[in-house]
This record gives sequence, structure tokens and C-alpha cells, in this order.
Amino acid sequence: NPPAGGPIKPIYSNSPPPEVALFTALLAVHDSPSTLRLLFVLGDAAVLLLIGFCFPRSRRWRLSFMLFYAFNPFVLLAWTVYAQDKTLLFLGIAGLLLALERGRDWAAWLALTALAALKFLGAFALPVLALHWYRRHRWWALMPVASFGVVVALSNLPWFPDSLRAFSRRDDLLAINPPIHVAPTLLLARIGIYAPAAATLAPVAATILVLGLF
Repeated sequence: NPPAGGPIKPIYSNSPPPEVALFTALLAVHDSPSTLRLLFVLGDAAVLLLIGFCFPRSRRWRLSFMLFYAFNPFVLLAWTVYAQDKTLLFLGIAGLLLALERGRDWAAWLALTALAALKFLGAFALPVLALHWYRRHRWWALMPVASFGVVVALSNLPWFPDSLRAFSRRDDLLAINPPIHVAPTLLLARIGIYAPAAATLAPVAATILVLGLF
């Protein structure tokens, strides 16, 4: 049986306040490990429905993706059994891509902002979407960028300034060698060429590369 406080001590938590508030509210309704597992299962189901019925792709493509995602051992084991929040991020990413493909720019900004407030993830796509809006709307692009910044700032107000520790704790994870997360960095560590700085520099380099290609 896992310890009462969970397998990881709360002091190592690196989740933003909105995610903590969401999980806390659900557990206040029903305090059970199954509560969050059910949330993530519903998130997976939403991803399947969104891609299966809404994406502008052929029926064969959508069916293939649904089968791949629904019966993927990584999804079934790592995200559902162990109750990780990645399924919510996948749902946000799917919503973002769908909004972009259908040309619904404001919906894309909503999805991007939600991803950033919930788990920092939206920040990685911000430069590309901002550049996209600048090309289409010129300086009107400042409006959604400013709104993005305001929402992300407000999302960190609960428990401020302690809420900012999530950033430093997440950054501390990058210093762990060998890495503890399932990522390409594990392959580098196995062959002995991994350096913690690579986990910091790689996203920056990837962002610059994407902007250059975009």
C-alpha cells in the first residue's frame, strides 16, 4: 500500500495552482485514488471523440488513430493506472490543433492559454502562434499575447509567492542525472553523453528551429 501522503512527498510538487485546485476539488467530492483515474479516463475518451469525429481527416486516418491511442499500452498503463495528468495535456493539444486546422484562431488562443495555466505547456507554442497572428493582424497580435500573459499571471496568484516554487522544483528535475522521466534524454544517458544542460537547451533550440521553419 502506498503511504498516506502519496509515493512522492508533497514538498516536491511542481504543479501550477489551477491543476492543484482542480484535483483538490475533485478529491473533496470523493477522496479516492479512483477519482483522478476516472478524470483521466474521461480525458482519454474526450481525445478519442474529438479526433474521431471532429478532425478534418479521412475516416481511415481517424479510425487508425483512435485504435492506436485507445489500445496503446503506454496510455493504458502509464497514464491511467498510475494516474498521470498527461491525458489532460493531450486533450488540450488536440483542441489546439483542431482550432488551428479549422482556422478558429481565438479557440486556439484559449486552448494555448489553458495549457499554459494548467501545466506550463502552452508557453512552448506561444512564439509560433504570436508570429502567426502578427503576420495576419499585425500589431493586433499584442491583444491575445497580453491576454495570455494576464491569465497565466493570475493563475499563479493562489498561494503566491509559494506557488512560484513549482517553477524552481520543475527546473530542479532537469539537474537529475540520469533522467527520471521517459524522454529521449534517457537514450543519451544510456550511452553516456547526457548532460543536464541538454534538457534546458534542447527546447530553446527546438523553438528557434520551429520559428525559423515557420
